[in-house]
Amino acid sequence: MQGFQIEELGVRPYQHPSLGLIMQIEAILPFVSSSDWRDRLNHTLTIIKRDGDSFDSCLGEVGRETIAAGVYVVARKPP
Repeated sequence: MQGFQIEELGVRPYQHPSLGLIMQIEAILPFVSSSDWRDRLNHTLTIIKRDGDSFDSCLGEVGRETIAAGVYVVARKPP
């Protein structure tokens, strides 16, 4: 973003770590050959989907920003 004036920078709720974990687990599940591990991952997925907001909250702002699934920026190119 060199040369731009940053107006906003941060993490939106849809970029919180819990959603990143959900995406990762869902991406690897089709490749897991062990039924035991599939069951464990599905159980974890259920917990995170049910209570991900609580998980994200317990990380604190710094934790959410550090391991966010993404970030956003609003910037303006100077005239």
